[in-house]
Amino acid sequence: MSKPLSYQSTRCVLQYFNCTERFLLTSRCPTIKQFEKSIPLRVKRLEFTKDDIILNNLRFRLNWAYSKKRAGRGDVISYTSFCSVTITKEYPNI
Repeated sequence: MSKPLSYQSTRCVLQYFNCTERFLLTSRCPTIKQFEKSIPLRVKRLEFTKDDIILNNLRFRLNWAYSKKRAGRGDVISYTSFCSVTITKEYPNI
């Protein structure tokens, strides 16, 4: 049976992870999330556009949707909006 990494070992390993893999790993491991923010992130590319944020080769896109519910006479009786984030990996790797 394998032993979990100590704090110092995990810190050392995460520090040299590719930014993309590190983000994907920490998004799935709540134990790592606790201290991951204290470890420097190696960023090669950071772009902000109208619709996305690009971090190295990950694209984060915010998607918005709106809907209106109308009564029989055409009066708007309610508005609904929601958003979601789409994360895609761009190629080639940086």
